[in-house]
Order: sequence, then C-alpha cells, then structure tokens
Amino acid sequence: MKRGKKTWQPIVFGGAIIVVLILLFSGIQIESIPNVGGETGSECTTDKDCRTAGCSGQICTTAANARGIFTTCEYKEEYDCLKKTSCSCVDGYCKWEENEEYKKCLADLNE
Repeated sequence: MKRGKKTWQPIVFGGAIIVVLILLFSGIQIESIPNVGGETGSECTTDKDCRTAGCSGQICTTAANARGIFTTCEYKEEYDCLKKTSCSCVDGYCKWEENEEYKKCLADLNE
C-alpha cells in the first residue's frame, strides 16, 4: 500500500474552522454587554445565573453558556483586576461589576 501525503492536516484545519464558526454563530456572549440606553436584559435575574469562563477566567457569561466557551490560554495583567470584582447579573446581563476597587486597579495598570 502506497502512503500519500499527510491527509490529516486539512481535516484538523477544517475542524478548527468549524469550531470557530460554531462559536461565532451560536450567540454565546464572549464579552460583557454594556447597558445601552438604560435597557434591561433578560439573560439573568440573579448573580447565580452568571459564571466565569475562559482559560484565565476572564469571561463573564451565563451559567448555561460558560460550559461551552473555550479560549486560548494567555494571560494579561488586567485579569488580576478581575479578582477585585465579580461576575454578576447587572441590569439583566451577566457582566463584570465595575466597582471602585476594580476601576482603580485598571487605572493603575495604565499609568
């Protein structure tokens, strides 16, 4: 039996593209949603509805979506500031609560 070229490479690459497309079109919230115009969202009603996700715990999303979110494992200094806040249900959206300690931490990084 004659061996051909490495045929697994296109399969792996194609699989990676499919995963990215699924994440893009699945409606998973990767970043927190701003409260635009005072509107209240409907993705959460209590803080228990929200969870962190991502390799560094940098994503705040719904508990249902958190299980299906995968990110690259990289680290940024601002991720340390997330320890000073919480992933909460704010105005019906799961997002990082911007308290004073968190804002100060981010400001200190930008100095």
